[in-house]
Amino acid sequence: MRRFHPSQVRANIRRAERGPVSIRRAEDMRDVTQHFYGLHTRARRRQGIPVQPRRFFEVLWRRMIDTGLGYCLLAEIDSKPVAGAVFLTWNGTTTYKFGASDPAFLKYRPNHLIFWHAIQSASADGHHAFDFGRTDIDHLSLRAFKRTWGTVERPLYYSAAGAAQGVTPALMTSMSSVIRHSPLWVTRLLGEVLYPLIA
Repeated sequence: MRRFHPSQVRANIRRAERGPVSIRRAEDMRDVTQHFYGLHTRARRRQGIPVQPRRFFEVLWRRMIDTGLGYCLLAEIDSKPVAGAVFLTWNGTTTYKFGASDPAFLKYRPNHLIFWHAIQSASADGHHAFDFGRTDIDHLSLRAFKRTWGTVERPLYYSAAGAAQGVTPALMTSMSSVIRHSPLWVTRLLGEVLYPLIA
């Protein structure tokens, strides 16, 4: 904890621990495909990003989480999920994969409490590394948030063969505006259509 930023992380963890937020692990598939997925869908709409199909998280539960290769933490206030995160575990490393939260409850710092619980769990499980996951280079606020936890930022290099069929940067830009201003069902429908092409 000494590596965490004193006011942006340590103080927020203490604030969250004093507040009404409780953390629990997902107990069954519905916690991921309903509670977490609801938060995730709304977060993706705010960001203007297509959401993965619900069946993606069903498979993630069956193939990874339910087999012991990951878990989902939910932050709740009065039994209402206000934030959640999915972590994958393998070979001594815990990796943060997906996260979402309700902006109306961010003042209680549920995300800080989720990450603190996940780091403690990784340590208790004997893991030697906690990976905060991949972040796009131009996502400056998320990169800054991750650095406040005492992380070491490293570049990731990718190669791709071919291009996603029919999915251009211009199309994604126009879809972003549509997603932000549409009902949730549109966000989900676009994800169903686009994810097989871009994933």
